[in-house]
Amino acid sequence: MQFTLRLLAAEPSTRIPFNYQYLLTGWLYRVLADADTAYTEFLHGQGYQAGRKTFRLFTFSDFRMHGYEVRPREGCFVLTSPIVDWTISFYVEKAAEVFIIGLFQDQQLTLMNRHLRADFTVERVETLPLPPLTNVLTVRTLSPIVIAEKDETGMDQYLHPYDDAFGPLLLINLIDKYRSIQTGTNNGDNVPELGDFSYKPLTKASLIRSRLVTIKEGSPQETKLRGWYNVDFELRGPTEVLEVALLAGVGRYNAEGFGCVGVSG
Repeated sequence: MQFTLRLLAAEPSTRIPFNYQYLLTGWLYRVLADADTAYTEFLHGQGYQAGRKTFRLFTFSDFRMHGYEVRPREGCFVLTSPIVDWTISFYVEKAAEVFIIGLFQDQQLTLMNRHLRADFTVERVETLPLPPLTNVLTVRTLSPIVIAEKDETGMDQYLHPYDDAFGPLLLINLIDKYRSIQTGTNNGDNVPELGDFSYKPLTKASLIRSRLVTIKEGSPQETKLRGWYNVDFELRGPTEVLEVALLAGVGRYNAEGFGCVGVSG
């Protein structure tokens, strides 16, 4: 399921730190924990596993601010409109959708680092209807996609969507997500293979942009990630796996706000 929160800033000229994504992850875990501690501990701890890989199977978009200024020296956006829209996406069973959406009604959201604090009220929650899915899915990024491969030193090299390795790595990650869902079910041995899929970027390479985002900013675990946005692309493959791409996100670090996509066109 996908849904959008309409947020209202509590103060005029609210300042939002550039690296707000990890703060949103923490807030999401707290909202879920207030309602279902066991489910949150599963997401935060064990998650869904395929081999040595663990997936949370949720993601979220960048903030869509209705009016803002950029203040590089202050490291923040300054809102000129109090309205912010934010899309959240979960791969969950149908029976859990109403429960999860209800958790976000009338919530208070606070983003705070060592220098800034931004307070919001959730004004409304709007469910986004998904079109009937086929074996062709055309999507656009709602947050940057992170695809990387390690070089000879073991360091991640972040790949452009037109890099030859980008598509195969994206699809392998997607298949692993699907495998993690099927583990322990009767379908666990019937996972599609890479040859059953294709990836095609649709946006001109010159129009695609990248952004460096800091995770756990100011802590010993601080990490900088580069993701690509303003990307439309086409995926072909089994419908049930493409649904995972749409609802759980594509690429890496989905639970930290990367790889959220929406249906294009």
